Amino acid sequence: MGQAAGSAHLERSVVEGEEVYILGSGGLAREMAQLITVLHPWVTCRLVDRSYEPSIPDGAEGVLGIGSPPARLKAYDRLRSRMRFPVLVHPRADVGSDTRCGIGAIVTSGVVITTNVRLGEACLLNLNSTVGHDAQIGRGTVVNPGAAISGGVLVGEGVLIGTGARILENVRIGDGAVVGAGAVVLEDVPAGRVVVGVPAKVMLP
Repeated sequence: MGQAAGSAHLERSVVEGEEVYILGSGGLAREMAQLITVLHPWVTCRLVDRSYEPSIPDGAEGVLGIGSPPARLKAYDRLRSRMRFPVLVHPRADVGSDTRCGIGAIVTSGVVITTNVRLGEACLLNLNSTVGHDAQIGRGTVVNPGAAISGGVLVGEGVLIGTGARILENVRIGDGAVVGAGAVVLEDVPAGRVVVGVPAKVMLP
């Protein structure tokens, strides 16, 4: 189960330079560019795909604009030794003061995080998602718009939580699992499995 290793307080979440490389070239990458423009209007955003990575200078700042958790983690692990990944928190997110964010975590507009929450490295909380007290979100996990994660939930590494999904209190979601859009999860989800429906059931291979 992934944890928020290398976590940092929110006051350290800042872009320091004048140029940011956004890894990805699709719609999510463009949304990340918009987020950076809101936070730091003077920063130039460059959207790049993997073929451009060798040209990125060492020490450059990077933001993950990749929506697939496995691809997100691969890019992060490939580049974290030579790039800096700032934490980004939209000003219209409501984040508890004791939230701890891993390196490269991203919190977008309308997100609500209550108290004693840990966000893993390179995770993404997308528009209007919510995370309840004492929850943990693993590294590289993507929480899609409108998803609700209740108190005490432990989400592993590289998990995809679909749009509008609901995860009830104290549930554990294993590494690499997928929670389908609109699913209501009442019990633990094994690593690498896909759950869908209301209540959520594991899809057979």
